[in-house]
Amino acid sequence: MCAAPGRACPRHPGRQEQGVRRMRRTTDGIRPMSQRLSALIVNYDSGAFARACVESLRAEWRREGQAAERLEIILLDNRSPTDQAEHLAALEADGVLVMREETNHGYGGGMNRALAVSRGEPGDVVAVLNPDTVFLPGSLRPLLRTLALHPDCGAVGPRTSVDPGGLLELPPVPLPTAREEAGAAAAHLLPAWARRRGRRRLTDSLERWTSPHPEDVEMLSGCCLLLRRDTLARLERESGHGLFDEDYPLYYEDADLCARLRALDLRLVLQGDARIVHHWSRSAGHAERFARVAGPRLERSRARWQAQNFTGLGRRLTARLEQLAGAAAEAGRLPAAHGLVELGELGAAPALTWEGNRPWVLEICLSPAFTLAAGSVGQGSSVTLPEEAWEWLFPARYFARVTDRKTGRLLGAWTFIKRGVERRLPLALGEYADLAHRRPAPGAHRSDSGLRPEQEPPGVAPGQLPAPVSLLAAASPICPPGPNNGHRHAFSHVTAPSPMPKLTIAPN
Repeated sequence: MCAAPGRACPRHPGRQEQGVRRMRRTTDGIRPMSQRLSALIVNYDSGAFARACVESLRAEWRREGQAAERLEIILLDNRSPTDQAEHLAALEADGVLVMREETNHGYGGGMNRALAVSRGEPGDVVAVLNPDTVFLPGSLRPLLRTLALHPDCGAVGPRTSVDPGGLLELPPVPLPTAREEAGAAAAHLLPAWARRRGRRRLTDSLERWTSPHPEDVEMLSGCCLLLRRDTLARLERESGHGLFDEDYPLYYEDADLCARLRALDLRLVLQGDARIVHHWSRSAGHAERFARVAGPRLERSRARWQAQNFTGLGRRLTARLEQLAGAAAEAGRLPAAHGLVELGELGAAPALTWEGNRPWVLEICLSPAFTLAAGSVGQGSSVTLPEEAWEWLFPARYFARVTDRKTGRLLGAWTFIKRGVERRLPLALGEYADLAHRRPAPGAHRSDSGLRPEQEPPGVAPGQLPAPVSLLAAASPICPPGPNNGHRHAFSHVTAPSPMPKLTIAPN
């Protein structure tokens, strides 16, 4: 055996050792023990989505045959700037304990205050939830099961997708080490490095997008985390912080939590057979709203994370690379990782086509360097996002590429601007379930039309990719620089749609 049970095997990247394989054999078909679940939600301007989140969680609790009194849901409204009275009153009528705060305590501070009023025994479970998450049918049971049967599991989280059908599945979250963040910045300066880094990231994403099994990971998204209360008590004793360190006002608090759990030699498990929807950034917003509301808190959190976890050299190198990449973006000299076909401004999803019937993987993001991307897999010669996936994208410039899953060959790369508005209200619970059950077989969404990657439409010429592809957007997947509290890498923090740019063409 070349690694400790349940850890990644160093000689075979991506392969998990026997601990995870045993988990699959021992948990399948076993109902979780009777536990009390305390679900914590921090709301900021997302009341309608919070109601959908609560409704979906209650439905899954009932599906498990659990007693209603063993589920408590606590929602803290973090001084939302718009009137949330209707939504908060509806949640209270549904039995949710609603806390109305006169001060915005930050995401971590709000969660800690909600936890403080919750109840439970050491073996009971706490769920940390973003308000814009929705549990899909069958998603809760595997999460509870893993925590119940594996004492060395510090936290467990589900697979997440932007849309109910799972066509925009969010990527695995890397721990924001100095190497990771400096590498992301360098990818926006050096197309060859962006392609090399992208191949590694795509390998990681494919493993997560195609595996139905639990996997050990280095970090979990803070959008949906389940932990036992005895784990939180141990964190408090040994690290000085229980759930979240409140010195991280927004973002990076999940990276800090995961690092503290790993320091206690506890495992972080991504549950491949549990999938939820995360509509991403409904609280923080995007473009100017994000820059105004969330941006300053992000920078404070980021500075604290780097001061605690980077060496002086790592901080200086990362800062310098990000400074260069930011200047290139502002000057319109940010190179793309590949030659791109310009599709223009679109009101409907484009048909992306290529030669031959191939096993494909689609990636879509806000970054021309494809630093971190959402996507899906299939089989065929084209792919088109259906309306039920397209409608969740914010209006912005996007970058898409398709790769042959068997050979790793690039089949095509495109860029386009989504016009119009994103969907601003959640679906009915039955619609989420219906779309999840109709999740298409690989290659089901195809089209005989669309631009082929070798074609160059009028108006596309070698040149520069101008602002506003800001570094904040470009370092995203579809993510600002850094980790991912609640998948902020999901197309979240984007500038307004730019004019059709000229593109720096790099060889494939």
